[in-house]
Amino acid sequence: MKTASMALGVVSGTLAILFAIFFIFGGVLLSTMAEAALSEHEVDLDGYAYELPLGTISVDDDAVTLESDHFTFKMKNVTEISGRAAAAGDNIVRIAMYVIAGLSAFGGLLAILGGILAHRGGNAAGSTMLIAAFFCIFTVVGILPVTMLLIAAMLSFVRQRLPAPPKPSSGDPDADDSDNSGTDEPQPEVSA
Repeated sequence: MKTASMALGVVSGTLAILFAIFFIFGGVLLSTMAEAALSEHEVDLDGYAYELPLGTISVDDDAVTLESDHFTFKMKNVTEISGRAAAAGDNIVRIAMYVIAGLSAFGGLLAILGGILAHRGGNAAGSTMLIAAFFCIFTVVGILPVTMLLIAAMLSFVRQRLPAPPKPSSGDPDADDSDNSGTDEPQPEVSA
């Protein structure tokens, strides 16, 4: 069971680190794609007006105006603000992917450490693998390493049975201990 726990710990740790690397590449790719999409698809809304029951919304010279009978609301630098909002949304998703990747990599390192500790046995390996499973659970693909780590932790907590000690023999290879019938009373000697 020590060998199985060690193998599962090392393999699940390696998978968690690979998933972390994929999440880092995903964050970089998402950032690159978002910047390209924002720069290529700028929309020009100058002269746009829309009637609402509340009033009229019009867009002129990078400003949005909501005019009503009771009030006028004007927001300037709309494209700059919307670009900042899109960049902030991109940054939030990218940072979340980097944090998840960091947690998964840390869990992977703990899983490998737990696998190494499982070779020596003890509860430290199982505890380390349970903590590693917690750090790996934040990704959808992290279910595989988490399952493997939980199995490895259970296997490392199981105590191995020691083999039964051999029966003491009387020293005489021809003697058979089965005639003693389990009592401590001396048996009468048979003379021939």
